[in-house]
Amino acid sequence: MVRDSDATIPPERRARRTLAEMAPGYTRPPLLSFHSPAPARAADDACVLCGYWTCRCGQAVTAPSRASATGAVR
Repeated sequence: MVRDSDATIPPERRARRTLAEMAPGYTRPPLLSFHSPAPARAADDACVLCGYWTCRCGQAVTAPSRASATGAVR
């Protein structure tokens, strides 16, 4: 049915359907590249854990003191 319908349309009015018809000579880059280097992380980037520009991870998690860790009672 498609071929019959396309045959009735003049060649200059047909829609381009494939990449080769739309951009002759174009070659697509590969989707995956296993040899590319990992992107460098900027020094002024936000913290990965907390998301703040000045890291607040150390403020939220502090090491417990020895007395509270052992449960010492006076």
